[in-house]
Amino acid sequence: GRFIFWAVIERLIRAEDGDMCKIAFAKLECAILVHDILSKRKDQQVAWFGAIGSAGRTGMPAPTAEPQVNVVVKASTADTPRIVAIASYVPPTVITNEDLLRQFSQIPYADWIVQRTGIHQRPVSSLSVVEMGVQAAQKALAQAGLTPQQLGWILVATTTPQQVIPSTACLIQKALGASTCAAFDISATCSGFIYALAIAQGAVQTDRPILVITTEKMRSVLDPSDVNTSVLFGDAATACVIVKNSGPGLLLEDVEIYAEADNEDSIILPKDPGLLAMDGTVVFRTAVLRMAAITDKMRTRHGLSWDEVPWVVPHQANLRILQALAKRLKLPPKRVFSNIETLGNTSSSSIPLCLEQMLDQDLIQPGSRILLCAIGGGMTYGAAYLRSGS
Repeated sequence: GRFIFWAVIERLIRAEDGDMCKIAFAKLECAILVHDILSKRKDQQVAWFGAIGSAGRTGMPAPTAEPQVNVVVKASTADTPRIVAIASYVPPTVITNEDLLRQFSQIPYADWIVQRTGIHQRPVSSLSVVEMGVQAAQKALAQAGLTPQQLGWILVATTTPQQVIPSTACLIQKALGASTCAAFDISATCSGFIYALAIAQGAVQTDRPILVITTEKMRSVLDPSDVNTSVLFGDAATACVIVKNSGPGLLLEDVEIYAEADNEDSIILPKDPGLLAMDGTVVFRTAVLRMAAITDKMRTRHGLSWDEVPWVVPHQANLRILQALAKRLKLPPKRVFSNIETLGNTSSSSIPLCLEQMLDQDLIQPGSRILLCAIGGGMTYGAAYLRSGS
């Protein structure tokens, strides 16, 4: 690189172009500086919101291997963010198994769906993705005692955005009247809430509250002829407020997120025809292996025994996946929280819906430790460690 610069400079000098010589010298000086910095740091990881894992790997791990490509975000003890409000919008209209029995001739009887998925009904929304998100957001802000103008960030995880531009986050921002904050969408499908937590954990260091919204209208992207996806998915939105201060709430102790494209075709939602397709066998196997591995890794990294972790809260993909996850972690099924029976798979909304229900039912006691895990199309996956404050 230096040889080329000097060759160019020599030609410019011969042409007596002084201004261009100055520019070339400045570029050379900058290039040398960058080269020297990179040379000194080539064996180090580059930090972003805490730390970003090694870049430039060319090999992806096999499904049974320990995840290797990752982003790890850790909060300092003094500035641990906390979730101080969680709210949701769940549509009142539901599609029951009896409804699906009438729709699909492949379903022999209604309990056939329960036996394979654990789902009895799933909500379906007449509201738009934006309207659902606004409903949940307004409730969460009221819980937290905040106005939209106090927000610093609006992060929206969605698999079913209302449109590409403007983003769903910007449309929700306008509807809320939160004109002075950043707003953008996160596309990590069913892992969207965990991904949003990872971003929020770094963004909260700006000392302004963060509104994390998940809003999913999954029924709108289902193939009406595909029984396998139609029995699973439901619509719902959630919102949580994350702040950096002392007091009650769910402390966000640690988040770790991953992505790998080995099974990128196992869950797809192409632009045309805009209908979801899924390879259930691949998703089942990958979901159980990945969620078990990252959950146990999070537990051991913090030196916790399973006796100290009363709850694992996974993405509500399918009851049989949750049962297999509990078995692989060697936990009683009752310690892997599930509400899939009445809500189905609501993509990125499923974990915060679980947390809201657990708080409403006083299942989370002061000091309780909770491990979250999710996996979604991409494939994307991640885990988070929460601890209940006083």
